[in-house]
Amino acid sequence: MCHSSLQIELGSHVNFITGQNGSGKSAILTALCVAFGCRAKNTQRAASLKDFIKTGCSYAAVIVDINNHGEDAFKPELYGSLIILERRINESSSSTVLKDQHGNMT
Repeated sequence: MCHSSLQIELGSHVNFITGQNGSGKSAILTALCVAFGCRAKNTQRAASLKDFIKTGCSYAAVIVDINNHGEDAFKPELYGSLIILERRINESSSSTVLKDQHGNMT
């Protein structure tokens, strides 16, 4: 992926990602897959997670904010109305952290 910093706000229902070839549609989906724990080889875009690190950088990170309200909310007493999922990748390892609506690790 070649996005140094990209922020996308998705709607609460169906979202369509459109654009010309090479504009980054698949990169967005790959980032979401990686954030939620997919192995690099399963993305069919890299052999190892470290391959997602931009040349010259020491790490890559994907942060996903998940709305957490309504009857399907996951542990709202712990996370509040937002769950922040952060996947960080460096040369030798990766980590996944969940944070509450205030950015505190849970």
